[in-house]
Amino acid sequence: MKIIKAIIIITLPVIIVLLNLWLLAFDFGWYQSEFAKLGVYQRLEPQKVLAQTGNLFAYLQGKQILTASYYTEREIAHLTDVKNLVTAAKTALTVFAAIFIAALLWLLKKEEAKKTIKFIFWAGVFCFGFYLLKAVFFFFFFDRIFLLFHQLAFINDFWRLDPQTEFLIVIFPPELFADLAKRIIVYSLAGAGLLAAISGLYLLRLKNKTR
Repeated sequence: MKIIKAIIIITLPVIIVLLNLWLLAFDFGWYQSEFAKLGVYQRLEPQKVLAQTGNLFAYLQGKQILTASYYTEREIAHLTDVKNLVTAAKTALTVFAAIFIAALLWLLKKEEAKKTIKFIFWAGVFCFGFYLLKAVFFFFFFDRIFLLFHQLAFINDFWRLDPQTEFLIVIFPPELFADLAKRIIVYSLAGAGLLAAISGLYLLRLKNKTR
């Protein structure tokens, strides 16, 4: 039983983050406001930026072929790596979700519902605390974390782009990814908090019924 609970504790925070990543990373409307905020439209033609972004998102989701005329060979190579990373993240989300559901169903079968709900409550609290700790690290050390992520996620240096000749980094500067990371953490905190709140209220309701 401890192994099953450990599996749930390990998979739950990963699922929440990956789910929010998938939902938020392709939020076209949010990017439009970010482009305006970061001055992208002042450097590049808005229509071209939006067309390029729409095509890129469709490419990363496997819906369209990348419009190669927008990019240099180095940028295309990097975007191929990014697409592979996106595919891996989607696969990981599916696998972790399947493992989590199987573990949860096993737990519900072996334990009474009240004990399982209580465990889910504390799992939600754990996730909330974990994301809060991540938020602190991202707030103070985002540049270092962003650099380390690229060094670990990519086996080449195609991600080192020149803003003078390669417009991908002009459209998607590090500041945009910092804002995206903050957004994902905030939504993950909300998800964990909601999970803890719902399970906590359910436990409180059961407690009141037994009085």
